[in-house]
Amino acid sequence: MIFIKRFAEGKLFIKAKVNNVSGPPAFFTQLKLQDGMENNLAPTYYTDNFFRLLPGESKTVTIEVAVQTEMQIICN
Repeated sequence: MIFIKRFAEGKLFIKAKVNNVSGPPAFFTQLKLQDGMENNLAPTYYTDNFFRLLPGESKTVTIEVAVQTEMQIICN
């Protein structure tokens, strides 16, 4: 779930909350920021990546990406 987006100094900051709603633990959970064509946006920086979530656990990750004039970001 994406819940905060903000722009500052040519960068986009996104806060994403990830929930483990399954029964087993989720290991090596990785987030990727992609454009509408499923291409990874680079350079992209994450406050955490490749983490684990126990059942019912959630984690908030901040994603930072440089904004380009033609860039269109779709957050689902």
